[in-house]
Amino acid sequence: MTDEPSYDDCPDRGNVESFNWPSWFDDYQRRRELEQQKTAAEFRQETLPKLRALGIEKVVGGYSGYGDSGDLHDLKCVGPEDKPVEIDDALRATLVNFLYEYLPDGYENNDGGQGDVTLDVAAMRVDVDHEENYTETRSFHEEHEL
Repeated sequence: MTDEPSYDDCPDRGNVESFNWPSWFDDYQRRRELEQQKTAAEFRQETLPKLRALGIEKVVGGYSGYGDSGDLHDLKCVGPEDKPVEIDDALRATLVNFLYEYLPDGYENNDGGQGDVTLDVAAMRVDVDHEENYTETRSFHEEHEL
């Protein structure tokens, strides 16, 4: 999705503090949910039948990112008894693009995050297991007599 929060969205760029970020974020979330619903409907109609025809039960991928870069990687398709199922590059690209829509916002920012995203074909559900990284700072003061 391209509608990420941006300074350019501020009606008065000279006064960012006056911008109503909570309202903008609520609107962003609604737009994101609508986009996911649209993408899911297209995916159910066009791609799920292909996965079922190939005997694919689950699609699993790992993702990771930090410092403003991230990627969905290690995509695997599995059939009955967790046997690997090979797919062509076009279907792989479709799956990556679809699953990318479900990755948590900001997983690639700052210290980043990582996790797994799983498409359960039979349940028609996407599960995301996410871990978020952060830097913690602890400070203390000591006095020593000389």
